[in-house]
Amino acid sequence: RRGEPRPRATGRRAAERGRAQAEAAEAAFADAQVQLAAEDGRAYVALRGAQDALAITRRSVALKQRGLTLSEGAATQGVTNALDIARLRADAAATEAQMPLIEAQVDALTAQLAVLTGTTPAALAPELARPRAVPRPPRKVAVGNPADMLRRRPDIREAERRLAASSAAIGETAASFFPKITFMGLV
Repeated sequence: RRGEPRPRATGRRAAERGRAQAEAAEAAFADAQVQLAAEDGRAYVALRGAQDALAITRRSVALKQRGLTLSEGAATQGVTNALDIARLRADAAATEAQMPLIEAQVDALTAQLAVLTGTTPAALAPELARPRAVPRPPRKVAVGNPADMLRRRPDIREAERRLAASSAAIGETAASFFPKITFMGLV
């Protein structure tokens, strides 16, 4: 309906819609906090995994270099041939070439954690520099009643409150179609 003025909202339904929208915004904020905590956890676990991969790669390179040294010593005595030595060198070099990629991954994950926690990578370096095991989750998690768990989820609460706000807006619009009678008087 172009050109027509917007219908006036009824006070009760407008207040109901406003409350529902405010509660939906609170639930959206709580959902954002949950998502941020989950992303922090994912980044932390990925960082610890990358640190483990880097440590394993470093040990592997050291072992391959040691094996290469032993094989070169055996080649001088005629026990092994030059082709085996070339293969060992190529294998050691390929393993060593993986280290910069894993180091870059560790740096990127540290920077991601810094962004997620609102700090700088340098501030997190002392805490995250030494590789540690990822804490194990509890064996059992008390969920309780699944329906109660769904009611506690912020994204579900937000959707419910947005639906309530939409319902109130529909009620507001429907109420605007009815006549309004105003009494004024002088005493």
